[in-house]
Amino acid sequence: DKLLGVLGVYQKSKNALSSQAIVATNMSNLALKEYLKSQDLELKHCAIGDKFVSECMRLNKANFGGEQSGHIIF
Repeated sequence: DKLLGVLGVYQKSKNALSSQAIVATNMSNLALKEYLKSQDLELKHCAIGDKFVSECMRLNKANFGGEQSGHIIF
């Protein structure tokens, strides 16, 4: 979750996000959601698994997401 937060804010600072949303699984913690909110980013939740993260990214026109297992999807 820490890595998703840091990379998400970095991507935003470089204008590299296609939307103001980052996708993570339902296992992500509340601290990630609150941190992203403080940085004017939204956290979209999905089921656990890369295919669900990818699908949610596609549906939300997001180009950044990941899960706690360490999988990061750009």
